[in-house]
Amino acid sequence: MGINPKFGKFLYGSIFMLILPGIFILWASFTNSKITLDIPEFMGFQYMILILGILLMIASFLNLQKYGNGLPMNIYPPEKFVDLGVYRYLSHPIY
Repeated sequence: MGINPKFGKFLYGSIFMLILPGIFILWASFTNSKITLDIPEFMGFQYMILILGILLMIASFLNLQKYGNGLPMNIYPPEKFVDLGVYRYLSHPIY
């Protein structure tokens, strides 16, 4: 008797969406006083790149689900190779 595939996908996704980011936030909070970096004054360009990156990731996730019948998780890859949508122009848009 194995794990229900839907539960497995939920568990695997939760690890990468909740647990690992939580560990990284904790790590950053402990190292915050040790690392000092200058932050540029003008943040408009950086925010624009951030927003474009997030939109590209969302479009990529939706394309994988729509055209590949899958999720962007290596343990549960899409059933079909996706070369439509943003994947038509970029091989690995999530990266």
